[in-house]
Amino acid sequence: MELLQNPFHILSATTRDSRQRIIELAQEANLLSDTDECDTARDILIHPKKRIDAEVAWLPGFDVFDTDKVLKQLKSPDEQLLHIIEPTHIALANILVSGLSRLPNPTADTCVDWILAIAKAAEAIDPETIRTTFNADRSSAGFPQINDMTTIEEAIHTQKKYYRTIITVVMEKIDVIERTQMMTTVVEKAIGNQISRCPPLIDDLVTSYEYSVKQTLENKQQLIEAQDKQIRDTFNINFSEYTLTQTVDQLIDTVKAWDTIAQPIQLSKRSRGERHNESFKIAAQCRDLAAALFLEQKNYDIACKIINMLQDVFAEVPELLEYIKTFAQDLEQQVSFIKQLDMFERIKTQTEDIEKVVDAQGSNYLLAPLITELIQTVKTWDTSAPVEANSTVAIVVRNTALHLWNEHLKLDEATKITETLIEVFLNPSKVDSEVANRLTLDRATLMKLSSLQLRSEQPRSEQPRSGDTGCLYQIIFIIIALIAVLLQGC
Repeated sequence: MELLQNPFHILSATTRDSRQRIIELAQEANLLSDTDECDTARDILIHPKKRIDAEVAWLPGFDVFDTDKVLKQLKSPDEQLLHIIEPTHIALANILVSGLSRLPNPTADTCVDWILAIAKAAEAIDPETIRTTFNADRSSAGFPQINDMTTIEEAIHTQKKYYRTIITVVMEKIDVIERTQMMTTVVEKAIGNQISRCPPLIDDLVTSYEYSVKQTLENKQQLIEAQDKQIRDTFNINFSEYTLTQTVDQLIDTVKAWDTIAQPIQLSKRSRGERHNESFKIAAQCRDLAAALFLEQKNYDIACKIINMLQDVFAEVPELLEYIKTFAQDLEQQVSFIKQLDMFERIKTQTEDIEKVVDAQGSNYLLAPLITELIQTVKTWDTSAPVEANSTVAIVVRNTALHLWNEHLKLDEATKITETLIEVFLNPSKVDSEVANRLTLDRATLMKLSSLQLRSEQPRSEQPRSGDTGCLYQIIFIIIALIAVLLQGC
């Protein structure tokens, strides 16, 4: 019941007026107002049982002066009403609801504070306190006491339904998009950081909101299913990466739009410890699509894009978020593993290409870029991989370095590759001890060979003297010995 339509207001009566005084006030009001309205108001107030609804919808605890002051404020309501010091919670709730219904230009921002204040006051309403207040007034007015709590509780329930109706009517005056954001803000502030239970009135509003957006959510859910099918249909078609990315982006936009509308519902259910089944359904559908993109299409980037979207979108659903995070971690590990496999295959191909060129007596012009490319690839290898994987890569590349020297005496090239392996895998060690020892020995051997080569080199125009023949033979024997050492290290 609305304050300015309350029988007490129509007759200008108080809760302490006697039956005779109410009849007199009705007779006076008939001279200035609608007779039927005044007679109906009189009949309600002089009837002990009918009177309860009017008492609950009025201002119990207010004196005449304060009542007149509040009623005047309601004719041009503003935020001052939000700061009234209430004598009773039911009176405050009645004032705030009347004030909200009379706001000239309600906006999403202003309504949030009003709705929260009404919900807080409504939640604090205590039937026993109200009965005590009513009985005190009835004792003064000469009306029978209220002994049955059921009648008061029923009247309070009816009044709270009125609160919800008024708030819903005001909300419908606000743009749909702003209304959704307003409901989200209301629920977020109501549950707080500690995720307290929503006040019952807020839960009731969310229920009304859920009903009002049900068709919109269903339409978007059907669109998500259609977009999911469209993406899966591309698996059997030679679809361009650009087109696939566009379609996935459209799906992501639709899921985000659906979640924006569903957020107040998700939050409300979360505060009650309930599960929002529709959120789980959509998340599972998108997760399955990501898995299919990963496993069937080897499209790691787009699969991860969908999973990252799910983690962002369903952040306010903890049990669902934990489920998505677990899947995301598994996917990330698998993606990392497969990418490492791809890189390992690339390294193997590069080493094979190098050996083919050098075995075919290819020129340094062809060999140099291949070695540079191999070195760059090795430097990008993720050494956080298991030691076994790192050791395998190191051995494959090391074998190519040995081949360059042992078979073709390509000392500089073998040294560059070996130094790269030392840099990537040994500081600190990312390979097993046996491989680490071999790499260390390789570098020492190649450094000695390089030093001997420098000492043995002479200008081309200078011919060796006969006295130098023995020294030259010594150098050759040393080189042969070092080669033997190197081969033994293999």
